[in-house]
Formats: sequence, structure tokens, C-alpha cells
Amino acid sequence: MKPDAIRIRPAAGRDVIAISEMLQQLVAAGKRSSPIDPDFVTNTYIHNPNGILCSLAKDDHSSLLGFSR
Repeated sequence: MKPDAIRIRPAAGRDVIAISEMLQQLVAAGKRSSPIDPDFVTNTYIHNPNGILCSLAKDDHSSLLGFSR
């Protein structure tokens, strides 16, 4: 079976919920302590005032695999 392709692209407004959910999983696992909500993700990862670009990786099924800023 061929593995899914990984696509890397800049994060956009349509990714806010998926990024929020992934960050919530990190909070639940004790790997992150900051509160997470869609406004936080939008302001920090999508429209960062310092111009810091967030990239994300998705598979062929559009499942979020990870992100970095």
C-alpha cells in the first residue's frame, strides 16, 4: 500500500479549528499549559502581528499531521 502524500503549505483561516483541536490535545496530554481557543490560534498562528509564518502538514485526506511557526 502506498503511503499518503504529505503536503506542506502556509496555514490559513480555514485551518483554525484543526490547529485549535491539535493544541487542545497537547493540553490534555500535559504537553502544553496555555489556554487555546480559535481567537488565540487566529492571532498567533494565522495573523501573527510580527509576520511569523505558520506552516502545516496535511495528508491526502486533509488530516492535519502537524504545524510549526
